Amino acid sequence: MTAAPAARSLPSDPTLPVATARGLTFFALAAFGVLHWMVLLDPAVPNRALYALGCGILAVGGMLAAARLSFRASQVAATGVLVGTLALALLGGGVADELLRPDGWGELASGIGRGLQALPGVRVPYRGVDEWTRTVIPVGGTVLVTVAGAVAFWPRRSGLGYPAVALGLLVALYAIPAVALDFENEFLRGAALALLVLAFLRLEKLRVGDAGTAAIVAVGVSVLALMLAPALDKDQPWFDYENWALDAASAKTTSFSWDHDYGPLDWPRDGRELLRVRAEKRPAYWKAENLDGFDGVRWHEVDADFDTASTPDVEDMLITNTQRIRVTIRNLSSTQFITAGYADTVDSPTIRESPRGDGTWTAGRPLRRGDAYTAIVYSPQTNESQRRDAGQEGGRADLARFRRLALPPSGTDIGQSGAPLYTFDFPPFGDHSTQLAARMEGNTHPVSDPFARRVLRRGPYRRTWALAQRLMSESETQEDYVQAVLSYLRDGFNYSETPPRSAATLDGFLFDAKSGYCQQYSGSMALLLRMAGIPARVSTGFTSGSLDSKTREYIVRDLDAHSWVEVWYKGIGWVTFDPTPATAPPRNQPN
Repeated sequence: MTAAPAARSLPSDPTLPVATARGLTFFALAAFGVLHWMVLLDPAVPNRALYALGCGILAVGGMLAAARLSFRASQVAATGVLVGTLALALLGGGVADELLRPDGWGELASGIGRGLQALPGVRVPYRGVDEWTRTVIPVGGTVLVTVAGAVAFWPRRSGLGYPAVALGLLVALYAIPAVALDFENEFLRGAALALLVLAFLRLEKLRVGDAGTAAIVAVGVSVLALMLAPALDKDQPWFDYENWALDAASAKTTSFSWDHDYGPLDWPRDGRELLRVRAEKRPAYWKAENLDGFDGVRWHEVDADFDTASTPDVEDMLITNTQRIRVTIRNLSSTQFITAGYADTVDSPTIRESPRGDGTWTAGRPLRRGDAYTAIVYSPQTNESQRRDAGQEGGRADLARFRRLALPPSGTDIGQSGAPLYTFDFPPFGDHSTQLAARMEGNTHPVSDPFARRVLRRGPYRRTWALAQRLMSESETQEDYVQAVLSYLRDGFNYSETPPRSAATLDGFLFDAKSGYCQQYSGSMALLLRMAGIPARVSTGFTSGSLDSKTREYIVRDLDAHSWVEVWYKGIGWVTFDPTPATAPPRNQPN
């Protein structure tokens, strides 16, 4: 009987150490995600991504060091590491260091809470000016990386960390910006994410000898997925996660008071999405109200029934410049339908519509999130040649109200309480035979033309009147005068949302401050136009916003809130002019 041969020992094929394998894949996955996250700000802040990775690496190193201690001691040490690295994460995200002191914790909590409340409705990439919104976004990325690093390597009685939880945090770093932004090469990015996730889950369990085969299989599966992706990519999403996220957000609604006041701008400015507009032909300025009255200080909405000063009887112009728009309300609260130009009709299945006669419409109840309606709007797009060919207005009676101003007399200050006002009806531009009509408030008898002009020359708006007279003497046509006013407002003026106190009146803005925002620019232009007898009004609402290339809708946000001027042209109607500098935020949003 022969003895059995001794069993031959197989060569060992070890796996990579858990700390090494998980650490490498953690770093790669965190870097991939956090670089995408920091694009949520505009301009992007890639340096914050480096800070986030640094905090994550410190958290990993601290947890590995704590794991060398006894279990109870390791838990205490791990907690200390987490607290310390979270503090560093706040600093890396942009929080001021003085707010990390105990006496700054209240302000820190309040600021972070304010930023978080604003997030559901803000536009990303965020280019707004709210300090805490700009802070909370990068802080969120640094905190996610730091917590993921700590969780992935937290010391336990058996094993190391909670990799599944850490993986969820790391995937969120990419998934959140991927949902909110429109990245290029999404298939390639998705394939890269899939490979990184696979490596994070399996690398520490993979034997060294099988690494090559595993890599080939992973690359092959990714290539196959990329080949199948176009067939799976449909026009309509399987699950519309963007609208679901928007509907699920608890964003607060925003409302506006459109009357002018000329103080520091206090409109909401955090980038919150307010509405979406789908236009058949082209974008426009989306109108809320017309400010037809001037009370001696500021422009305001007039509660009156308007005559038919609306669209011209020119078929070609109407066909070319009329379009249907569909408006969907997101986070706006308004008693006015948001339309454009002159809205001939508004059609809402759930809200009563009331026309005001000036091309704007009032809603039977405040518009709220989810409301949608359509409107037929006329907003003429013209060139200078067409406007010059339009000729003079001709003194239409229904346009007289748009050549009217209420101004204080001599011996009073602008806005002086209790001071009487003169109502001036300026003759049409180029009409040298019609007298300047004026009457004192409460007096039905008009004063003579010479007396009315003397009131203007000596009153608190004497500089504005003198400027209007000078520009009129240099202008042969209405279009010449309009262009002269625009040129004046471009020479030596600058945009500021916190203008000096002298800009609190339009006369002070024109000659002293020369600094302000859309209300000062549009209010001053309309004032000068009416003094020249040109029908004009101030309009308020929003600039066109930015185009969503996926839905073909214009996304309108609080940053787009604006005020501009409309001028009446014979045979054309109300034409939009925007005297505010093009660098102003409402005019500087990407289309």
